[in-house]
Amino acid sequence: MGSSVGRGVSDCREARPHPAALDTVDRELRLLLLCSHGFSSSLAAATLVDLGFRRAGDVIGGFEAWSALGLPVAPAPCRRDDVAPGMGGPEP
Repeated sequence: MGSSVGRGVSDCREARPHPAALDTVDRELRLLLLCSHGFSSSLAAATLVDLGFRRAGDVIGGFEAWSALGLPVAPAPCRRDDVAPGMGGPEP
């Protein structure tokens, strides 16, 4: 249903994700990014727009704002020890 392209390490090195990884994602999908407070997701969404994902956006205020409005949330799945936080694939 979804796709995941890692971001954190490539940002630290001022690099872009490998083009082959981006080719697996439909550039016409509506991509909505979410982080804790809306700062990181805003930067990530802008980068995706620059990479041709014209329908990328973020949630203003992040998860904190989402939760404060009483919008639906669910507990995080159990964390796997063999995957760094934020680097796993999409949940089924």
